Amino acid sequence: MNSGKFASKLTLWITSAVLLTAAGFKMHQVLTRPSLGDSLYQMREFTAVQAILITGLAIWLLSGLFEKAGWLAAVITFLIFCGYTINQWISGSDTCGCFGVATVDPRISLFLIDVPILAGLLIFRPKSGKFLGPPWPKPAYFISICVLTFLVLGSMAVSAVMIVPPKETQDYAVIDHDGWVGERLPMLGQIDIAPQLEQGVSILFLYHHDCPTCRQTAPVYSEIYEMLGADEQEIKIAFIEMPPYGDGTETPIPLDTKCLLGILDESKKWYAASPVLIVIEDGIIKKSWEAQIPTDLNDLLEAVYSE
Repeated sequence: MNSGKFASKLTLWITSAVLLTAAGFKMHQVLTRPSLGDSLYQMREFTAVQAILITGLAIWLLSGLFEKAGWLAAVITFLIFCGYTINQWISGSDTCGCFGVATVDPRISLFLIDVPILAGLLIFRPKSGKFLGPPWPKPAYFISICVLTFLVLGSMAVSAVMIVPPKETQDYAVIDHDGWVGERLPMLGQIDIAPQLEQGVSILFLYHHDCPTCRQTAPVYSEIYEMLGADEQEIKIAFIEMPPYGDGTETPIPLDTKCLLGILDESKKWYAASPVLIVIEDGIIKKSWEAQIPTDLNDLLEAVYSE
């Protein structure tokens, strides 16, 4: 084997190792973390499909079957990875999302993983052979790889279907705002400013410090509070930060806001697609939204005063 061919195969092996690592983290997320919302990117089923496809590609690259076609699939995959990671970086996210719940800075993922692998694939691309043969692989080897792939991917799919994480355990809880409407807000006692929220009407804006949507909508709610007028508000608006907390240097909340500020404690891991907006009256949930929240004052008042 000449040096060029060895470099090409080594690049494909390294690519496979990274893909299998990412798939492993994603499957861990699928089996241990429930869905956070109804959008595609927050559904565990979508994460499971990603893990299965990534694993399938890794097996393909390791097998050496139709090497050029596998190489092209890997190039396209890492182009997608680069684009998504750049979007995560620009949007201000503190993780690339490539490795499940593991937090990896988008800049680290982009410049130390995605770009180097993409560059390696482009530089050390396979030189010989056609995309789909000939030469054709030996039937026994081809069938064995197909059977192995079917067993591995099939077991992953079955595991994702059969093992569904509960919405709440001693260690974590999903903020099931829709299922709680009409009930007392379960985690009210875990909010440090709960005594100020238990009486009257309160609008809770739950956010993560690195949430891009929160950066866009939090100033709107700060303005809405001022539009409501007067110091003695009938309606209270409270910004509640969910853990993990930021260091204070970057926050989506305007520094001059007159809204209440609080935190949700770290007694559990709280899972939600932020921002979450919850309207409560005397602690009872009247209305709630997740991720896509109203930014019009009239819509908000209609929800507040509806029976």
